[in-house]
Amino acid sequence: MLKRSDSAFFWEERNIMAFSNSDWIVKLHYAFQDA
Repeated sequence: MLKRSDSAFFWEERNIMAFSNSDWIVKLHYAFQDA
């Protein structure tokens, strides 16, 4: 199994939510990350 950083998962999830066009996935309008 490949090791991936937490930021890779963050960006993947963000892109899915931002660009998906589905009734079953919540639309992402804005995201920010602190720390």
